[in-house]
Amino acid sequence: MKHKIAKIIFVISFIPILFCIIAGIVCAFKGYTYLDILGDVPTTVYGLSAFFEVFFTDLVAMIFLGIIPVCMVYQLIYLIIDFKKRYKDEDL
Repeated sequence: MKHKIAKIIFVISFIPILFCIIAGIVCAFKGYTYLDILGDVPTTVYGLSAFFEVFFTDLVAMIFLGIIPVCMVYQLIYLIIDFKKRYKDEDL
């Protein structure tokens, strides 16, 4: 039971990255409007440049909020424990 819950949480921990990818794809088609630092004229970008801009902006925001680091630490711990468990099962 514990392993199933841990596996579900492992899969859920990929949702923030998936959100960044989906937001980038949506803005690539709909466009992404932003203001330059010194300018008052809004600029709209489309396509690959909008995808990368939205993806990295959301990713940096989630890193500073601590969401991505927590998810990555959990993924790393889960993979290490799972690898040790599988390796231990093979020795028996």
